[in-house]
Amino acid sequence: MRLLAADDHHHRVGVLHGPPGSGKTALGREARRIAAAADRRLVVIDGVRTPGEAAGRLREAAASLQGDGTILLLSRWPPEPSWLPEEWAHAIAEHELDELTPADADRILHALGIADPGARARIIGWAGGWPLGLVLGAEDLTAVADADWHAPAAEERRNRRLLRRLVPAAVPPSCHDVLHVAAIARTVDPALLAAVLGRDGTDAFAWLAESGLARATGGGLRLHALPRRAIAFALAAGDPGAELRLRRAIVEHLYDQARDGRISLCVELGRLSRNQALRVGFEWLDDDRYRFRDARAGDADVLGPAMERIGRAAWWDLARRFVDEAPERVTVVSDADHGPFGYCIAVTPENAPPLAHDDPVLGPRIAHARRVLATRNAIIWREAADSSRLAGHPLAFLSSALHVASVLRCGLSNPRFAYLSVRAGSHRWSPFLTATGAEHLTALDVSHAGEHLECHLVDFGPRGLLGAQRDVILYELGAAPPPFGVRARRGEPATGSGEGQRVEEQVRAALRAYHRPDRLADSPLAVGTTAEDRVASVRALLDAAVAAAFGDTPAEQRFEQVLRRSYLDPAGNHERVALELHMSRTSYFRCLRQATARLAAQVEQGLQGGVADVR
Repeated sequence: MRLLAADDHHHRVGVLHGPPGSGKTALGREARRIAAAADRRLVVIDGVRTPGEAAGRLREAAASLQGDGTILLLSRWPPEPSWLPEEWAHAIAEHELDELTPADADRILHALGIADPGARARIIGWAGGWPLGLVLGAEDLTAVADADWHAPAAEERRNRRLLRRLVPAAVPPSCHDVLHVAAIARTVDPALLAAVLGRDGTDAFAWLAESGLARATGGGLRLHALPRRAIAFALAAGDPGAELRLRRAIVEHLYDQARDGRISLCVELGRLSRNQALRVGFEWLDDDRYRFRDARAGDADVLGPAMERIGRAAWWDLARRFVDEAPERVTVVSDADHGPFGYCIAVTPENAPPLAHDDPVLGPRIAHARRVLATRNAIIWREAADSSRLAGHPLAFLSSALHVASVLRCGLSNPRFAYLSVRAGSHRWSPFLTATGAEHLTALDVSHAGEHLECHLVDFGPRGLLGAQRDVILYELGAAPPPFGVRARRGEPATGSGEGQRVEEQVRAALRAYHRPDRLADSPLAVGTTAEDRVASVRALLDAAVAAAFGDTPAEQRFEQVLRRSYLDPAGNHERVALELHMSRTSYFRCLRQATARLAAQVEQGLQGGVADVR
């Protein structure tokens, strides 16, 4: 827009580039409006499918303007010098579009007429900061009742609209499986595509690179957020069995590569797990704005005041020595706008600096690893802290990412043991500790400045962290027994739902996913080795429980009717069911809650081997 407002608008070319769904087309419409109001000549180029097409259409437009006017190219790719004649090259103005911040996304939704803050938060949770997702989410919210936002039919409609808008209909049939692999794996390269698809991966990789659906990262490609969501939905909804087969092949390939000393692949493996409790420990920040590095001169001067502002001054006083004297053992996270805003201190028995042995937190743990476990293959964390919330953008997974970054930098090729520092009462790490069967070593706890820091020991097993990650994913796919601390009994929380999740919550989730095989196969209530078997097992469990849970009185029959019509009926819709049963909204949802609780009690009896065994 600044380009159009410039006084000298001759020989000017603007290139707006960004991933699918970043708002390029909407900005192009606004540019046309501004140009028309100012009586300026503007050529907008949109809908290009390849970098070659972008270059060709740009050269054609430059020739047609004959030295007068402005060109605006909307592209998924940044411009290259070869795209324009030499005499035009100096006139290019380039701008990259990226994901909006939560605050900007919230303002856009408010401008679109979404007044309820809770509704705006739900849309942002689904769409992130991508403009197309925000618009589709806002349109969908006006089309369905608020209570139906998370209904399977509503979510399916949103994802299908995303798919139509973002993924070209003319994708070659030979490339469908390429998109499927890219939607499951965090990053793909020619070797992974070849191993999973069973054919040469070079051409498939080249096609994906030119599709505009993925961005280059290191030596690989990573699908942009919205295309990934839409393609993953289409695959899981259309053929969950194929999705599971591809996921297993990806896991096996990554594990084979990781065993050759590529500990960095723990990030790729961690992303493949659907176990939310375990992912707490393996989450990574896929955001190029943030950098993880060793501590360096000047960091302490920035981190110190920030730690004081978040109430960590007393702990920072103990930690600062590591920043000053052993910066290679301190992982710092920083961004271009705010500099360093978080850190994590970790050592191994082999690389611990002298000051670590005298440290009240690390010293006893190093001694324990050497004398009790008799191992050098352990990573020992002291603490992690960040001040991201002071900048107005708290990062939910930053603590996990700092821990993962320290694993990548610790010098171990595949750690077997991990000593975790967890603040007493931490709800964030509790599911991970429970799921991994971590042992609380109370003798290694430390209290300081009124805060209690617990020490929890995780044993990943004889094949180390990488082997444990592989086994977790294969267990989720029904292809392996439960690894290390993961419990296997049907209905227990450690298979993916977090500590303390009751059977009632699992039943509610299964009811909502009754007509979504991709989600139902992941239910903790499922049993079986294939996706089809797992889906069938949950449906059979729920169907039998519904038949057994309610009596013959009119009130009991109303409970069963509401439950069946709302969840088991493929056309179930809360508003429609309440209307057809002549129930007020309040009465309907009260009845549904009571019926669901009754059903959950029936399921729980069966899982515990009670008289009403419905398995």
